Amino acid sequence: MRACGCRPASRATRSLCRPAQVTMKSAGSSASPAVMVQPSLRARNAVLEEDMQAKRNGEDAEGEFANMDLDQIREYITVNSGQEPIGAKNMNRKTLVRLAANLRPEKVA
Repeated sequence: MRACGCRPASRATRSLCRPAQVTMKSAGSSASPAVMVQPSLRARNAVLEEDMQAKRNGEDAEGEFANMDLDQIREYITVNSGQEPIGAKNMNRKTLVRLAANLRPEKVA
């Protein structure tokens, strides 16, 4: 077994192992692969926690579609997508709102 933790059995595996060895050497002998990944995981967790907190507070659940009935949401989807959603008569409100939110025009900065 090598320092990077892989066992090269073939030429393809060896080519994957070399970059890992270089990364480990450049990080220093005291850094483990888990320590090198931590900053990106912390950033990702922070974003996920913000999203979860917003969901708990009920923010942006239905947004502009909260005052619309199902027929109005279906019409919004049809107008913005150019076609009626397949199976729209059998879709529940949550699904229709998600479709409509995905079709919402993006704001230009």
